[in-house]
Amino acid sequence: MIAFNMLEDLVVKMDRSSIVSSHGKIFDQCLVALDIRRLNPAAIQNIDDAERSVTSAMVALTKKLTESEFRPLFIRSIDWAESDVVDGSGSENKSIDRAISFYGLVDRLCESHR
Repeated sequence: MIAFNMLEDLVVKMDRSSIVSSHGKIFDQCLVALDIRRLNPAAIQNIDDAERSVTSAMVALTKKLTESEFRPLFIRSIDWAESDVVDGSGSENKSIDRAISFYGLVDRLCESHR
């Protein structure tokens, strides 16, 4: 959680050229971090708080993007949420946990971009 709070602070202070050059990489790392609900590591005591920290960083990033920069990232997040993941038995299924995380992100984006 602390790492993504720091990332949010960093994104808020980044200049336009830094945002343009690194927004895709930052967003991808945030998507990896949003998979925490699906992976459910024992080290994370409150997944909701950790997820809120990640989505806050993502929202801070999206506020610095133009619509044309944001659109492909949003489509990438939809693809991530709908992608098949291999479960413990080795079969590929859609992840309910990813859908929950995705809709949490969408809710936060709607609240902040009104």
